[in-house]
Amino acid sequence: KLNEQKRVRLTIFGTIIKPIFMRKIYLFFISLTLLFTANAQVNDNLLAQQLVVKNADSIGFSKNDLGNYVVSSSYFNESSGTQMVYLNQTFKGLPVYNQMVVLAFKGGKLISKAGSFLPNMETLTNGAAASPSITPADAVRTSISDAKASMPALITALNTLENGKKYNFGKLNIAAENVTAELMWVPVDDGKNITAVKLAWQV
Repeated sequence: KLNEQKRVRLTIFGTIIKPIFMRKIYLFFISLTLLFTANAQVNDNLLAQQLVVKNADSIGFSKNDLGNYVVSSSYFNESSGTQMVYLNQTFKGLPVYNQMVVLAFKGGKLISKAGSFLPNMETLTNGAAASPSITPADAVRTSISDAKASMPALITALNTLENGKKYNFGKLNIAAENVTAELMWVPVDDGKNITAVKLAWQV
């Protein structure tokens, strides 16, 4: 190891300097690309919100709908010349499971709509607050028990995502991917119609 350190010191002004320099340039361009991509996404999302507000009547959105959605994705489709907008329904700051609207705009006007949001969320949730009665760790324990997997001795969230609405527990030595618990509203149906919406953890 000592010999390697000497070799690095001796060659740092020779063969080592070029790879290091090139790596810094490469990392710099990666950083710029990520920055431009992030800015483009922000601009697309702002444009999406403006288009939704402008075309609310055509979309069929009420004032309540306009305050209960998030833009999950938005981009310009060059082949069709349309701005594509994907919206997910929210309620009391939480996502509503599987409720999405896909919109296409051309020249600032709505030309296509697919999907819909659930109406009367206050009634469907029976006025429930967006506060869970069980912790995300307990939700993970229940899920592990239902799957008949080995129960970890310690289940503690490593960090939170989605502005504190989603908890990451890591792999817990039982999963190939990180185990997460996300708080959301889940529609309940009777086989034909949605009769209620319940607060739940998706694990």
